[in-house]
Amino acid sequence: MMRKTFWRRHETGMSTAEYAVGTLGTATIAAVLIGPGNPIMQWVQAVFEKVLTSILTMDPDSFVSLPEAFVRAVESLWPW
Repeated sequence: MMRKTFWRRHETGMSTAEYAVGTLGTATIAAVLIGPGNPIMQWVQAVFEKVLTSILTMDPDSFVSLPEAFVRAVESLWPW
């Protein structure tokens, strides 16, 4: 007589339904944080505008790297 062996699977990850719920939750949190009228998003947008403006109007002799441009923009727009 043949004996069947059953392997037990250890659950180590998320199933498809859990991925769907996790993705929905992440999207909801992102929508709340990035939604219109959020002061954090307005500040982030101001930083990016300042970086782009400073890079596009930069004198070629005074080259600044992109990380340095971000540091300068954040320092000038930091509300505290």
